[in-house]
Amino acid sequence: MPGLYAIYAAIIFFFGQTQAGVHTGLLAINGSTIFFLFLLARRLYGNFPAVAAASFFAVISMSSTVDGLFANTEHFVILHAVAGLYAFVRATDEDNKRLLFISGILLGTAFTIKQHGFVFTAATAAFLLLTCKKTAGAVALFSRLTILAAGAALPLLLACGTLYLLGAFDKFWFWIFTYAQTYVSMTTLSAGLVNLENEMTGIVAESLPVWVLALFGLCSPLWDKATRRRWLFVSLFALASFAAIMPGFFFRSHYFQFLLPAAAVSAGAGLSSAGRVVSKYAGPMAGKTVVALLVVSSLLYALNAQRDILFYSTPYEVTRKTYGPNPFPESLEVAEYIRKNTSPEEKIAVIGSEPQIYFYSDRRSATRYIYTYPLMELQPYAKQMQKEMASDIEAAGPAYVVFINNNLSWLVRPGSERFIFTWFNDYRRDFELVGLIEIFEDRTVYRWDADVLNYKPRPGNNIQIYRRRR
Repeated sequence: MPGLYAIYAAIIFFFGQTQAGVHTGLLAINGSTIFFLFLLARRLYGNFPAVAAASFFAVISMSSTVDGLFANTEHFVILHAVAGLYAFVRATDEDNKRLLFISGILLGTAFTIKQHGFVFTAATAAFLLLTCKKTAGAVALFSRLTILAAGAALPLLLACGTLYLLGAFDKFWFWIFTYAQTYVSMTTLSAGLVNLENEMTGIVAESLPVWVLALFGLCSPLWDKATRRRWLFVSLFALASFAAIMPGFFFRSHYFQFLLPAAAVSAGAGLSSAGRVVSKYAGPMAGKTVVALLVVSSLLYALNAQRDILFYSTPYEVTRKTYGPNPFPESLEVAEYIRKNTSPEEKIAVIGSEPQIYFYSDRRSATRYIYTYPLMELQPYAKQMQKEMASDIEAAGPAYVVFINNNLSWLVRPGSERFIFTWFNDYRRDFELVGLIEIFEDRTVYRWDADVLNYKPRPGNNIQIYRRRR
């Protein structure tokens, strides 16, 4: 969705086109989410549950089990979703139509960043349907739904209009809707449930006390009047968050970031409810003591589970622990070599799913296909995509070509279309091998220029760098 690229463009503009710039942008995004989550939880439950919810989210959103240290799309979606939900709660509490429209804009922006963001707009519409008709009548319900829908539609209409004027609307429609329908039908429900169990086991285990408190908070309206008033909204928030991880049944680790805001808010509610229960039977001092112990122990538990990555590992070690032999650290060396040996106006081609090489080298791509996973999927457009990639590269005439010989950069399946590999074997005859990077389990070996001559690479993961023959 185009909103993602607009946010990344803003991050690069303000913080620079470096990995430090991206992480600084992520800090700003996540810090803003923590702030709006605090405001939302305070509006729902009061000051102390809000502080607890914000603290819980700050810690669990860094978890490697949800790829929390990497600037994935989900970070940007939940910022707009949480801000939009806060504006929505205020709008419904105060009967403020202007805030309701702003809420729609924020929630609509979440959708233009990633399609999964639509579920949060659906949750607010469901809340209006379930509450507004009882309290204000059908006319008021229609009015509020119209205002919310108008706000939510505005970002998408602006994006579509811009893409249409740029002549890119047909490609936008293909990737976001036509191809997306094929993409989400690739995984069966049974395989998806296995993925869900595997991912959730690690996520819950790493911050178990927070998740227990979240479950306690969701159930607390059964016995606690203080949380009962907000039960419907928080339940819809939780259901929407779970629905956001469902499309395609892929259940990738970073998808689970969608669950974290609702879990943190519910945990804050559960904490305050637990304090009231203890106070009722053991006195106010006991209640405060239990609450304080629960907060501190829950945060320390989660931090201790993440201690290796947060406190001891180097960036290289974090990358290897998280992504295995994916050539992410090696991309820096490749990019530096390309930057030194090309001029800024020359294009390069990366044949594989490593677009970070374009980013680090500050060189433009010779092809629109900056990652190649769709080309290997068992879907009807795969060969067409491979031919388009080959045609793009031939037309652009790149100065350097980087070939990623690593299945994690392709995910080749039995039955995958292999036209692109056959084509590259012929195309590289116009190039000479000037770099070879071999990635082993315990080390990476770099060879450049003369060191590559007459060297036969060993089987395994490697990156091949080719220069066009003069």
